[in-house]
Amino acid sequence: VNPWRIAEGSMPWDDVQKWLQHPSPPEGVAVVGMIAGAAITGALSLLRPRFVGFPWG
Repeated sequence: VNPWRIAEGSMPWDDVQKWLQHPSPPEGVAVVGMIAGAAITGALSLLRPRFVGFPWG
C-alpha cells in the first residue's frame, strides 16, 4: 500500500496537535474584519424591521 494513503488519515489530527502545542497569536487584521462584519450584520438586522423591503426593495 502506498505510504501516502496510510498517512492521509492522520494528517488533520497531526495539524490539530501542532496547533494545540504551539498556538499562534491572533491576527489583528482578521479580528478587525470579524468585528466589522458583526457590526454590519447587526446594523442590517436592526434596520430591516424599520424599512419594508430593506435592503432589497
